[in-house]
Amino acid sequence: MTMMAAKRSLRLARAAISSAKLNPRSRTVSSESGGSSSSIIDWKASLREQLRNSSSEQSSSVSIYRVPVTMRQVEPSAYTPNLVSIGPYHRGATHLMETGDQLKWRFVSRLFRSNRVELDPIFDALESMEDKVRSCYADDVKIDGEFVRTMLLDGCFVIELLRELEKYGFRNGSPMIQKWMLPNLRRDLIMLENQLPLPVLQMLFRLTEGAKGSEDSYKDSLLKLALRFFSPLLQRESPEVSPKLQGEKVQETHHHFLDFFRSRILPREAIEAEALHAPLPRRIPEPHPHCHEEPNMIRSVKELAKARMFVGKRKNNRPLDVQSDGNRLVIPPIYLEDGRGTLFRNMVAFEQCHGGCKPQVTAYVFFLNGLINCEEDVALLTRKGIIHHTLGSNREAADLVNALTKEVVGGDTRESYLQRVLVVANSYMSTTYAVMGAPLVDKYFGNWVMALSTLGFCIYEAPSFMARVRDLTETFDDDNE
Repeated sequence: MTMMAAKRSLRLARAAISSAKLNPRSRTVSSESGGSSSSIIDWKASLREQLRNSSSEQSSSVSIYRVPVTMRQVEPSAYTPNLVSIGPYHRGATHLMETGDQLKWRFVSRLFRSNRVELDPIFDALESMEDKVRSCYADDVKIDGEFVRTMLLDGCFVIELLRELEKYGFRNGSPMIQKWMLPNLRRDLIMLENQLPLPVLQMLFRLTEGAKGSEDSYKDSLLKLALRFFSPLLQRESPEVSPKLQGEKVQETHHHFLDFFRSRILPREAIEAEALHAPLPRRIPEPHPHCHEEPNMIRSVKELAKARMFVGKRKNNRPLDVQSDGNRLVIPPIYLEDGRGTLFRNMVAFEQCHGGCKPQVTAYVFFLNGLINCEEDVALLTRKGIIHHTLGSNREAADLVNALTKEVVGGDTRESYLQRVLVVANSYMSTTYAVMGAPLVDKYFGNWVMALSTLGFCIYEAPSFMARVRDLTETFDDDNE
């Protein structure tokens, strides 16, 4: 049971007790029956019913959570909006009121001044959804008189922001959005605590759209705009992150923008299996019989290189689609431009809180944490075109990656798409060649100077070696005679 359900139930119980105490008729009945047992039985039965209903409803509908305190303490700025608050959790924050609230009101006032949108139908639609929308938030939202107004203001702002950037360019800003605002808006709108339920945004997008179209086309249009808006958070070598949404059914598991963007960067098979609550379709190979590696861990890039495992760049629109085959490990490029790790931290927080999704991104950040132990690992991955970063140094990039897993539970990859990758990689690392042969090759042929020295030594010693072999052969022949 969530805290929200418990608080509501507690208020119900208190109200029932107060009613029993203040109602004269109740006191009369109680006194005539020799006590208040009837009244107590009534409110207990009501409380039990309310608890049953609340527990069932919350468990299936909650999707917007408060970030766990232990995770927030590691990097508070990664979870706290810097420019605008969306939804009830950060509403009224002092540092957001001057710039963020003014920005929201400019967009919303322009929308309703255009005379193409009527306020009353939208307000009525939001009122009819209020209970359902409230149930999406894990915490009890204590803004009874302002909840619908908050949904209206914040939701219309998000919709109009996407339309504005579609017109002027998602990387260029607009007359109402200065360039410095864009990266801040992207980070703010992807944060777990700063989400609106996707059905609210879809409804607002439909009711504020001038053109006519089917409901499904409205959903696709909204999601396409959102995808173009958020894609710079995880840059790709191709322009978009899987931009084609045609023919793909919008799953009910897309609760909000954070959840939707998560589904666009994971391998397709992982998302399909998660949506169907099914195991991954790929067969997991048996580990090497002498494999002593931890099943959830991967060696650092430096160690993999010493074992002659090929680590290379994979061209793929799905940024987290890592593959391993024998002694090959291929990884799509990753761009680290946000020193706070906002995107990964909030996706991990969502996976930590939401029972409906597997720890896919969590497994990926643990995978990165294993690959990168020091700045030399970052340098190796940078030379291979796998890591791109705009941080001050490779040391800072390594520290950022290593900090992503602090206070995070769920390094177990057995439920993630990375299980096969780790089994294959660790099995290779347990082979005789990786353990004994590769280090010798690395020692004597690790660079061209050592290779030339080794080759020169072999050439120099070859005549002496052949002479010794000839002498031994002649001695052996003489003994046989």
